[in-house]
Amino acid sequence: MKKLLLSLLIATCISMNFAYSQEKSGEIVAPSKEMQTLLLAGQLAKFGYENNSTTALIQAAELYMSVDIQDFQPLSTELGVGEETSKDNFVSLDPVQILADATLLADGNKIYLVMIEKLQTTKINRGAVGGPKRGVYSVPARGTDTFVVKFFANERATIVVSGDGDTDLDLYVYDDMGNLIVKDDDYSDDCVVNWVPRWTGQFTIKVVNRGNVYNQYIIATN
Repeated sequence: MKKLLLSLLIATCISMNFAYSQEKSGEIVAPSKEMQTLLLAGQLAKFGYENNSTTALIQAAELYMSVDIQDFQPLSTELGVGEETSKDNFVSLDPVQILADATLLADGNKIYLVMIEKLQTTKINRGAVGGPKRGVYSVPARGTDTFVVKFFANERATIVVSGDGDTDLDLYVYDDMGNLIVKDDDYSDDCVVNWVPRWTGQFTIKVVNRGNVYNQYIIATN
């Protein structure tokens, strides 16, 4: 298990190095430890579902539950054009669903069931109003989820998106005048952007699904 966690952590860190936005000075800024935890949890969840690994799913759920959760509803969802195809594989990033699926995979294994029960009876932490925001949502095929968040001037703003692995997700951030501030539009569904707002204001966040099936993702802001 330690080798698995180490391998996934290394893979996550490598992939994130290409996703960080850069300051004008050329400085590469890593997401916070909390956001890196969310990205690692996503990698574990995807590994667990792909390989029917009860251990990986339990670890993913535990990591998700270790991070403060706060309601973070999309302002709107834009549906894509054309028919959505069916998914070949199911992946959930919701810790409640992950633990339910881990229970089925455990197939009566008492050690796993005790670990799962312990987590299921643990209350998921919730952040203070106005603090960091987290949410798990599904963006439809070729669709767009839009969020609006207020960030303060001269303080670093960071947004992380991590999907279920089935499609490419792109992340765009616009200021209150409609100017594109920062983006992560590579060919993965793990996105990280950061910037320092020049003024306090509302910023529009768009999560765009480039694929033909829905993508369940977690989104987090600092």
